[in-house]
Amino acid sequence: MAETGNTITNPCATTSAAQKAIDPLESVMAKLNNLEKDLAETKAELSQLKQQTVSDVAFTVNLSKHLEHLGSGQTIKFDNVVTNIESGYNPVTGVFTCPIDGNYVFIVTIMCHYGTFNELRLMMNGSSKMLIYTGNNELHNQGKNSVVLQLKKSDTVWIETSGYPSQSSVYGQHWSSFTGIKLK
Repeated sequence: MAETGNTITNPCATTSAAQKAIDPLESVMAKLNNLEKDLAETKAELSQLKQQTVSDVAFTVNLSKHLEHLGSGQTIKFDNVVTNIESGYNPVTGVFTCPIDGNYVFIVTIMCHYGTFNELRLMMNGSSKMLIYTGNNELHNQGKNSVVLQLKKSDTVWIETSGYPSQSSVYGQHWSSFTGIKLK
């Protein structure tokens, strides 16, 4: 013990008082760290829920110009975007990339020029899922088809030509279109 004037101080008592002041601070810091951890977990869960609740995925695109002398396996790049909710369709590549898992309906309408015909297919991840044919020797003609596909995030869907490439031409002026809609 040390004596200072008439007062005697106990160093252990001072340490004990300091410890009493530090203990609540450590408790507050531990609680703060737990709250920060909980907040990070909640943000991650919220992000996952937002991803799961995106239900409005849809696009409709069409051709503004005619496409002629198409090669076999050539992707039809629908250049006029009417609707593109969630931006899944890319008009530069002609490919829809699925933004969220789900069941999707795809509707394709293709018009051919007078005296020509088309054989096209809807592709999913490189595999043909649906065929579309249009042709007539006397008039313009439209072929239509639709399909429901179960997609996973990042799956890709597009329309391409198949067979008889010398005859392939697709009528534009908004007569040929491609639509995709996520079902709820």
